[in-house]
Amino acid sequence: MPQQFDLVVFDLDGTLCDTAPDIGRCLNQAMADFGLPPVPREKLLKAIGPGGTAFHRAIIPNEEALPLAEKIVDRYRSYYVKSNTVLTRPFPGIIEMLNELRATGLTMAVASNKPQEQTRQIVQGLGLMPYFAEVVGPEAVPRPKPEPDVLHFLIERIGRGCPPARTAMVGDTDNDMSAGRAAGVRTVFVTWGYMSESDMPPGSVDVVVSSPKELVALLTGHGQRAEAK
Repeated sequence: MPQQFDLVVFDLDGTLCDTAPDIGRCLNQAMADFGLPPVPREKLLKAIGPGGTAFHRAIIPNEEALPLAEKIVDRYRSYYVKSNTVLTRPFPGIIEMLNELRATGLTMAVASNKPQEQTRQIVQGLGLMPYFAEVVGPEAVPRPKPEPDVLHFLIERIGRGCPPARTAMVGDTDNDMSAGRAAGVRTVFVTWGYMSESDMPPGSVDVVVSSPKELVALLTGHGQRAEAK
């Protein structure tokens, strides 16, 4: 089967890398600074994907703490920007996957809702930068995911005019799938991340993959596609 894609755009958190340990460590340090309890892991995982004000609301223990949310997030970011690869690692099989995909000549990019400075710090710090033609955060476009702006931007900037049908958005959140659907690209949901397929908006997922090896097979046309249920 011939290769079906020219451009693949990956989410970072929960897709390429397990960033939750460092996010949790820095966030709970900030929570303690304000006399608040740690954020439970389950709540933390749901907070990672959305970014923006959704992250603020997700981390607070109650409505009374809402006025502190901005200060907590600012404190968390001050810790995180200095130590965001202490515990963060690529998920098992990701490095092998990237090597295989690069060998095919596929163009790859990272698009995250995490601030661009932090996104690039992590990708660079883990030695992943050489795999990607572009690594961007929400500052690169007028509207972040779930809007399609970042995909339109990357298709125009590095996609060499490839049609949306030959572009894939790979991620683990509803923001990723909704952005991909709005941009008209193929949406690939990975099951090893922080959200489940049942959390995805109806009709937003084209394909579900359960391992990096399965993702390689899909993107290179060397295996069967696992269509969304």
